[in-house]
Amino acid sequence: RLPTSSPTSSPSFPSSPSLPPASSSPSTMPASNPVPTFETVPNVLMTDDAPAFDKLLAKHQRAREYVVAVEEMKILAQRVIECRKREQVNHYKKCEAVYREYAEKISLPNFGMRDAPPPKE
Repeated sequence: RLPTSSPTSSPSFPSSPSLPPASSSPSTMPASNPVPTFETVPNVLMTDDAPAFDKLLAKHQRAREYVVAVEEMKILAQRVIECRKREQVNHYKKCEAVYREYAEKISLPNFGMRDAPPPKE
């Protein structure tokens, strides 16, 4: 039979593990790199004799590069919008460099991503 508890008593929870005291000195904090770094791999997706693991690494790298290119385009689009709002009537003249950069990048295959695959004909 289970022990009964009174309705007014609160349930008991196991104690949480104690954490070390927080240090106010930033020099004791371990240096960490929040952004992962990836080793550049050769583009072996088009070759048949490459090992499967190398093809997988190349595929993942291409996906990362594409995401970076898309985010760069989003930043450029935001810069175009901000410049247009800031300059208002004179935006054709004052924002020409931003417009030109955006037009060049958007006209490239895959937004000019590094090691982009050749365009399909």
